[in-house]
Amino acid sequence: MYKRIVNLGLFLLLLFVGGVSVQAQELVLEDFHYDMGDITARANPHVDRNGDKCALIKISTGIPNVKIQGDLGGAEVEYDAGAIYIWVPGGARSVKFIHPQFPQLEFEFPVEIKALNVYKATLKGIYPPGETRMVFNINPSEAKVVIDGKEVDNNDGVVSEVVTAGSHSYMITCDDYETQQGTVSINEGSVEMRNINLKALFGYMKIFTLPEDSMSISIEGIPVGLSQWPTTDEEKKLARRKPGTYNVHIEKEFFFPLDTTITVHSGGQTTEVQYTLISTIKPKEQRRTFILASAGLAKGQTSYGAMVGMGTANGGYIHFLSDFGSSSTIADCDDTNYLSDGSYPYYTGKTKKARLSITAGYLRRIISPLYAYVGGGFGQRTLAWEMSNGEYAKNTDHSASGIAAEIGLIGKIGPVAISAGYQTVGFKYHEVNVGLGVIF
Repeated sequence: MYKRIVNLGLFLLLLFVGGVSVQAQELVLEDFHYDMGDITARANPHVDRNGDKCALIKISTGIPNVKIQGDLGGAEVEYDAGAIYIWVPGGARSVKFIHPQFPQLEFEFPVEIKALNVYKATLKGIYPPGETRMVFNINPSEAKVVIDGKEVDNNDGVVSEVVTAGSHSYMITCDDYETQQGTVSINEGSVEMRNINLKALFGYMKIFTLPEDSMSISIEGIPVGLSQWPTTDEEKKLARRKPGTYNVHIEKEFFFPLDTTITVHSGGQTTEVQYTLISTIKPKEQRRTFILASAGLAKGQTSYGAMVGMGTANGGYIHFLSDFGSSSTIADCDDTNYLSDGSYPYYTGKTKKARLSITAGYLRRIISPLYAYVGGGFGQRTLAWEMSNGEYAKNTDHSASGIAAEIGLIGKIGPVAISAGYQTVGFKYHEVNVGLGVIF
């Protein structure tokens, strides 16, 4: 009986001690909530092993060496200084946290986890009563941390140091960053957590090129890599620059080289630029075909026809005009009414006209979408007066036959072509030409 009482007492004592230990030092996840304004999961979606989109849980913590245990359905866990990013499938119910100094924490989500949503929470550690601790989440993670004049361990950007209650000085330094220092006052049994972001004394540059990548980039005459730059870890180190303006040279075979400058600012800002290089190879131009119905407009006479042209920047065309009339004559006259044999017949006032021209020539694009054309060929225009005997005499003052010359413009509005020009036959007969058609 006595032995059983002793054993029971020891059991209760161990249970009490164990309970105090768990309560005194444990992991606690607080303030778990859905962040409606955070669109990270939508802007950069992750999927699980089934290809389904995940939700993102952002955990801020000052405790180093915390890990996530268990299978998350093939999703990912990302560890950063002072933060853990957990991608979980929609419908997930819980997550497990493990740490060598704390009991395992299995946290059941208090809300339904939906894909593409972002949830946030804070993971804290409860330490033994009376223990006072300073916790720094530091960026950059390689910074040197000194507390009360003594350098302390930095575990990949997280410093967790046990200190006495009271005021403590700290200084955080890193090459190419501004030093940050100050004091922290801690009460007994409390934990002071701070996020420290040192201001960078440098900036970054990124260079993108069009229409191709793999263009050689030099900065201040020194080759640094190929666009899109930087890509490798070594190139990213080269992209880190002190504030100032840098001469940049970009080149590639079959492109005109480019010389420019890039200004880098401090504070870790990234100057991102994009350049378009021009190819030295003239691109093959698209061949165009013109088909227009045309008309020749002169005083008292209209002729009709067609113009067909083809070419790129240069080309050719053929042009036909006619009034589809005819006039046979037995004599010639002029505006004096005398025939060529000196006789003076009586005219009835009735006339006949005939018009024909066939020309061809050179077509040239001036500026898109405007083309010019010039050409020559054969042309004829006849004006005949009827005499009292019913026969006709050709008026030589208003008739022309021989070389035809023309010049004009063709404009393009989408698939529609419009032309305007001038044609003459022997510089004796003159008319204006207009046309309307298609270009393809």
